[in-house]
Amino acid sequence: MKRRQADPKVGDRLREARRALGLTQRQFASALSYSTVMIGYMETRRRQPTDAFLHQVADTFQIRFEWLAHGKGNMGGPGMTVQATEKDQLADRVRAVRLKFGLSQGQFAAVLQCSAAHISGLESKRHRPSEAFLKRIAETFRVSYEWLTTGSGDMGGEWSEEDALFPGDRIKQIRSRWCLSQEAFAGTIGATRLTVKYIENGQKQLSEDMLETISEIYGVSPQWLQTGEGPMIAEEPVRVRLK
Repeated sequence: MKRRQADPKVGDRLREARRALGLTQRQFASALSYSTVMIGYMETRRRQPTDAFLHQVADTFQIRFEWLAHGKGNMGGPGMTVQATEKDQLADRVRAVRLKFGLSQGQFAAVLQCSAAHISGLESKRHRPSEAFLKRIAETFRVSYEWLTTGSGDMGGEWSEEDALFPGDRIKQIRSRWCLSQEAFAGTIGATRLTVKYIENGQKQLSEDMLETISEIYGVSPQWLQTGEGPMIAEEPVRVRLK
């Protein structure tokens, strides 16, 4: 991938933007589907970020690309736009919930059982979230519904990755239980290693067909696999044949 000409201050602005958002390196990295180590390298000038990465940062956090890449103009960012419309404010609060827990758009979508494209559309203000969807966010992450819909009061919020709400996280648990690599696991369910990787990273949804296949082969509960509720093992699994 083509890289920009070296600018020693890009890393400084990247760190400035992250701190302005109130995020740790881990939360910032997770929201962008990058490693914490890589973010650290960029901020300390040991790795030059690509244009594609800087555009991703700009789009995700509403930071002005010209400022981030070249130091021109103001930073911008969530909450810095004057006289935002009600739809803009709703989108910013949805994004604020996601970033509070350090989730990428794919991971956030997986928790809420919708597509990453839907989350992207909400956050980029292409469409307005429905009342039902806002209630789902409030109930799932235990944030104030009044704050989410009107901006009044405090956000609140209580959620942890330990709740194992990601289907991808539960796929990892299955692989760990049977000591399988991504490639070996993919072979048992008739998928590619890349597909398994994307599901585990929250970049791809677990299809109904794949959910049924995994449940049948490994004897795991479909409800547990999809929502994390109930016991993992529903019955004795059939013999797993590695391909």
